[in-house]
Amino acid sequence: MLIRCLSALLLGATVTTPAHSADCRLSFQNGAILDLPMATTQATQTQGLAGLEDPGRGMLFLWPTPAVRFVWMKNTPAPLEAAWIGADGVIQSVQALEPHTTAKHSSLRPALGIIEVPRGQFANLGIERGSTITASTCFNL
Repeated sequence: MLIRCLSALLLGATVTTPAHSADCRLSFQNGAILDLPMATTQATQTQGLAGLEDPGRGMLFLWPTPAVRFVWMKNTPAPLEAAWIGADGVIQSVQALEPHTTAKHSSLRPALGIIEVPRGQFANLGIERGSTITASTCFNL
């Protein structure tokens, strides 16, 4: 069901601003909540948080099908961390992303999305590998 909902979301999504669409609220089993702008097109996903000294709250990236995915930090000056989302809504891994690097960071396993936030935010919220997204305003679990 999650795959079908994400596919419908991404195939029918329209972007109303150059950088992202409306916010997506992610609720976790520990009570943590993240409200993040969502990159919905290939162009906004490619741009991501690049060029921003202040990444704000971060960004959510979703894809229509699970696959091993890669990101890098070229032209991204802020230190970030990334949480890869499995098709089951479980955080597969949390990785530190170093600014201005072309090193590729991989989901290692098929992922449907990635959450990128300022470094330290996941620890502050108690979100780690194995945490579960229990509800979302942008896709059904």
